[in-house]
Amino acid sequence: MLRFIDVTKTYGSKCVLDGISLEISRGTSTALVGVNGAGKSTLFRLCLDLISLDSGQIQIKDIPHRQTEARQCVAYLPERFSAPHYLTGREILRGLLALHQIDYDENAAHSECRTLDFDPATLNQRARHYSKGMLQKLGLIACTLAQRELLLLDEPLSGLDPLAQHHYRERLLSLKAQGTTLFFSTHALRDAAQLCDRIVLLDKGQIMFDGSSDKLRELAPSGSLNDAFLSLVAR
Repeated sequence: MLRFIDVTKTYGSKCVLDGISLEISRGTSTALVGVNGAGKSTLFRLCLDLISLDSGQIQIKDIPHRQTEARQCVAYLPERFSAPHYLTGREILRGLLALHQIDYDENAAHSECRTLDFDPATLNQRARHYSKGMLQKLGLIACTLAQRELLLLDEPLSGLDPLAQHHYRERLLSLKAQGTTLFFSTHALRDAAQLCDRIVLLDKGQIMFDGSSDKLRELAPSGSLNDAFLSLVAR
């Protein structure tokens, strides 16, 4: 579904990504973890051609990522999803779906809202009245309504309260069960273990670990994901 081949990106004298090679298979769920500034968001932006490569290749379904055709199967939720504050939730969804060339379906939107414990009546409110968590939910609703094969989610659980996180995890698990390919970044290793077949740890521009959560636990005598993470980052 998604392939990174020797991807390198620098900002000035800082090398953020140093020859990254990674393949994401269709229908899998992969978590990208790492400390702040590890290059997780940069990898997503490169994939979407929002910023340019220094060297290497990115392919989506074997199509070079810079071709518009390649990105037609992708829906993206940025780390800080925001929208024009003067628009209502419904207007935001309608506009985002129009970019995917999909007509807005009120019944489908309400169904997605209920799945995430998001009151459908809130779609009548303007975004200026939304909390960060409400905006995050609205962003995911837009992604799911787009019905794309690949979801790129940058810190999707950030800023959500425990109940909202629960509903969000359940929705991601249901999308995974339906065959949607999930590739998302997170700082919460528990979420990575619960939601993903695979964890990729990015640090200092390189992949330090690539495998299952069980394999990651084996790297720490305590069997703790956090301890294993810290030992790899310390190296």
